[in-house]
Amino acid sequence: MNKNLRIGILLLTVSFAAGSTGAQTTSPSASQSSTPAGSGEADTQQVGTDETAQHRQAKPADEAPLPKDEDAAPVYVSALNGTGLISQDEALRGRFLLGANYSGGYDTNPNGIANAPKSGVFAFSPYLGMQGNSPNLHYVVQYQPTFRRFTSSSYEAGSMHVGSGYIDGRLSERWDWDAQVLGRHGQDSISMLAPQQSIPIGDVPGTPPANNAFNPNLNTITFVDGRAGLNYLVSERDTLGFKAENAYTGYDATIGNSLIGTVSTAYMHEAKPDLQWISYASATRYYGFVHCYAYGAGFGLEWRPEEHTYLHLSGGPQLDSSACGKQQGFAYNAAYSHRITPRSQFYAIAARQVGSTNLGPGLWQQTAGLGYQYDFERRESLAFDFGYINTTGIQDTQSNSGKYVDGIYNRVLGHGLRAIFSYRWYTGDNSGTNFTRNTALLSIAWTPTAGHLFQ
Repeated sequence: MNKNLRIGILLLTVSFAAGSTGAQTTSPSASQSSTPAGSGEADTQQVGTDETAQHRQAKPADEAPLPKDEDAAPVYVSALNGTGLISQDEALRGRFLLGANYSGGYDTNPNGIANAPKSGVFAFSPYLGMQGNSPNLHYVVQYQPTFRRFTSSSYEAGSMHVGSGYIDGRLSERWDWDAQVLGRHGQDSISMLAPQQSIPIGDVPGTPPANNAFNPNLNTITFVDGRAGLNYLVSERDTLGFKAENAYTGYDATIGNSLIGTVSTAYMHEAKPDLQWISYASATRYYGFVHCYAYGAGFGLEWRPEEHTYLHLSGGPQLDSSACGKQQGFAYNAAYSHRITPRSQFYAIAARQVGSTNLGPGLWQQTAGLGYQYDFERRESLAFDFGYINTTGIQDTQSNSGKYVDGIYNRVLGHGLRAIFSYRWYTGDNSGTNFTRNTALLSIAWTPTAGHLFQ
């Protein structure tokens, strides 16, 4: 059996295992409120950057238990098949998530190599998942591989496998918990051909800058990130959260591996129903290619002035040990989203934090992104995204950066079918190697159980 297929099946097995141990886990807020700026590599997936967005708060002990907290912010999970966000309130009991995407188009620089030939390209992405909800337990597990082939004989076929599992639960009136895992394995450059995955920024799906970034000096990468959180409701307005996270990225023999472990705690005070004050502290250990420690602390806020307006700001000093080259600095995390009209919405994100991505091992990672989405009466939608990413290592030769722009047009055809046209542009500087890549794809997607661009 093909090695990539075996690993893909393994990722699916791990995802479903996470979901079923699972009828037992959840991500507090994978909310930015419980996510300190600079809490590790996986924060790239937060909007902060977490795969989930808002935390379902427990009720204080002196209140009668409720099957559902009507005042809590909704919880969203990123749909791996590029359809937007999956709402945890969407299914009363559970459902299977199915879909497939077949694409054909043009790629000007498939592997990011100077003077490389252009080529036609075909990609196929099946999608499988499962979602379950109950008053005290919510989970989503997903698996999506992407297989590519080129018309040019200069390039070999390849694949990228992505799997994820998210679960959250309530232990009592005051205690709740969450856990999630995300894994990827395959050719890094396929990220620009795969369906665009999103993260929740308030109620708006946004594109993490790391999603399209890749390093042409690398071929196959393996990324696994796992995290678990526990929250205690101190009072009706105060919550204490704890989180542990470990991220692994395997590159190749020349670069080595990146391992980052982080433990953090956050205290959240609800000043008003729409405003939370946040204080946090974190400790990070690099123990892969880089061996050193980093410590951080800071303050922030999370604000929802309107039903579809969201703002998160947090930041503070980050101190590195001498083995890290004493690269002290200020870590921050900012996210904003706004429903401009019932048919249009906007998001912006920016962060500087410890950790690295698939660009290569690094001590600091700086990202920025913004996007706009417009919905034409549920039949058509248009989305634009811009992103920037930069990683800094102990030495200048370990610095990598990239910028991208994309435009995606969706049209519903009926019976779960959609036609999609996408254009993506990426330019990168990886340790002094500059390259530019353009892709244009026309896709037919079958998504009978999809997430939503507009919730």
